[in-house]
Amino acid sequence: AGLPVCAIEYQGSGHDHSGTVLRDAVTREALRKAGVQMIEVRPDFDPERLCAELRPMRRSPQPAARG
Repeated sequence: AGLPVCAIEYQGSGHDHSGTVLRDAVTREALRKAGVQMIEVRPDFDPERLCAELRPMRRSPQPAARG
């Protein structure tokens, strides 16, 4: 319950400056090890495409355990 299934990182206009490559690699590796997919979004992203990528990640709510 409450586990992340993806991380969305906005890559703004200043993103491609020096120093971001290493930071991004560290972020990607940490998320990969945690089993969390990373979606990178640029300023010209298509909201419909983003929604299409997110839809399959939705998890159905699990019934509460009884006992």
